[in-house]
Amino acid sequence: MWRTLLFVASTIGAAVNANCPDYVFIPPSRYNTDPPSLNDPSSNPYGYYQATIPSVERPDQPRECVTIKAGAGEYMIEIKLESVQSGGRVCAEDPQGKEYCGTGTATGCYVVPVNNPTYKFVCDTSCTSADTPLWYRFVLQNITSYAGSDPNDWCNDRNTDEFPSNLNLIPTTFVQPNKPTNSLGGGSAPLVFSFFTLFTSFAVAFGLF
Repeated sequence: MWRTLLFVASTIGAAVNANCPDYVFIPPSRYNTDPPSLNDPSSNPYGYYQATIPSVERPDQPRECVTIKAGAGEYMIEIKLESVQSGGRVCAEDPQGKEYCGTGTATGCYVVPVNNPTYKFVCDTSCTSADTPLWYRFVLQNITSYAGSDPNDWCNDRNTDEFPSNLNLIPTTFVQPNKPTNSLGGGSAPLVFSFFTLFTSFAVAFGLF
């Protein structure tokens, strides 16, 4: 009961950072796919940035936020979030108050609701009492320049595996397997033939046959 009341108070009176910096898009060609980048937020693994969602017990702590400068025209936007700690609860709230939440990861993809929208990273009823660090990434697609007939197809065609934790699945080294070697015990045909030829030549030379 106390936890529920605490959450309600935090969502109503939670402080929001009035100065939401412009989001800096990283081109896919510059995505860092080196597994060690997971240990360095400034390396932007898969083009992600890192932020922290304050716990429900710290409602006065400003929520981190970013402003998306979309420019003229209509755009599709993809939102991807991932908890740095496995299984953490992550949420992003758009200007219309809609939240995109998930346990471990969260994804949203839709038409940008307003010009230059601001997104903030918030808690919902499943947030824990501890701060939650998360990775986040936004990707824009101009609807006018999209080659497909339905802009929603762009969302459907997006790579759903591009989360920082998936870099752990990429092997950092590859060990070349040893080539099989012939041995006497293996009965290699060329090797046996060579010994037979040598023995026959020796026997003929010394009159053993």
